[in-house]
Amino acid sequence: LSALRAVPKELPEVKIYDGVDAVSQLYRDFFTTEKDKRSEIMQLSNLEELSLILTGRALARVNSEQARVQRRSRLLYTSDKGAIYQGEDRNKARESRFVPPDKYPISGEVAILGQSVLMVSFVQSRPVGVVIRNTEMASTLKTVFEMAWDLSASFNEN
Repeated sequence: LSALRAVPKELPEVKIYDGVDAVSQLYRDFFTTEKDKRSEIMQLSNLEELSLILTGRALARVNSEQARVQRRSRLLYTSDKGAIYQGEDRNKARESRFVPPDKYPISGEVAILGQSVLMVSFVQSRPVGVVIRNTEMASTLKTVFEMAWDLSASFNEN
């Protein structure tokens, strides 16, 4: 009985998505399941890796789902092409900041929304994604994102 008391009150809910189709579904589900419309999406992403896996229509669907729910979002991203998103932000209720990939290499993507954390690895041609629903984990990653966001300002001064 004493061992039962040591069990955490809130165990994380974890779902794993394997393959291109499953990861595409993961993105559609992730951005539409949070009920609180005031929740902000926080993302860290490698744009080259993302566009290699979610090509054309799949990436457009993910972006349209994210835009459809009309949530404010902030994106920290790496790109070999530099700061490419700033002109698009006005149309998407998004604020983005570029971070240099040579200094801060981001692999895959991490997104935080409400009590959920999405992590995707774009290894080779078979992406794998995980969604973890846990208040404490999401809160801690939001804090890490805020620190990274604050530090990224120096790379985006015009």
